[in-house]
Amino acid sequence: MIHTVIFDIGGTLIEAPNIYDELGKLFDNNSFSKYSICIKSHFNLLRSREKFYPVKKIFEKTLLYTAKEFNRLEIDISKASIIYQDVFLNRCMLINGTIELLNYLQANNVRIFALSDADADVLIPALKKLSIFSFFNKIFVSSKLKAYKPSEKLIKKVACNLTLPLDKIILIGDSRIDVETANKLAIKSILINKQSNAKVIPTFTISNIKYVKRIINQ
Repeated sequence: MIHTVIFDIGGTLIEAPNIYDELGKLFDNNSFSKYSICIKSHFNLLRSREKFYPVKKIFEKTLLYTAKEFNRLEIDISKASIIYQDVFLNRCMLINGTIELLNYLQANNVRIFALSDADADVLIPALKKLSIFSFFNKIFVSSKLKAYKPSEKLIKKVACNLTLPLDKIILIGDSRIDVETANKLAIKSILINKQSNAKVIPTFTISNIKYVKRIINQ
């Protein structure tokens, strides 16, 4: 049986409104617009660069770039941080099946880790608010590690905390980045693929978190 499960958090255990749409609403009232697409593009570009910025700072910068691109300099850039905290702290909720899975893993003495690209001052309060903080034996947060998935810096810091055998560790996430991180750590992966259009090959693909138990018991 698996001895350690590493969870991505956002989109895997916790869901919230689309942050890019919420920031895009500063430009117009549409829930999905050219502004939110542009913000997401700038965010991914900044996140992938070697210089590390906390998520709040990246959103401020991406909002500024988008405002300049569309000549909307009246946009209040400082609202990016406020919206980010509101979305991921005040408006987050547990994905159905999360508590049941965490209880099952804990009852079977499986170590539970979290690996998130969030800012710690948003992630930790969110986990506590949703009453799942105590389930985690260790929490790796990008703002503390000063690195994002799947960077080599992050891989090295996480790898030294893993216990052999590695084939009994599995990382569960909802994105290509999570699968790439698992591959670099030389561990198994479960991709919760809600859209069935994965561009990477995980060890397992499921449509819902409720199917995790049958995999870890194999």
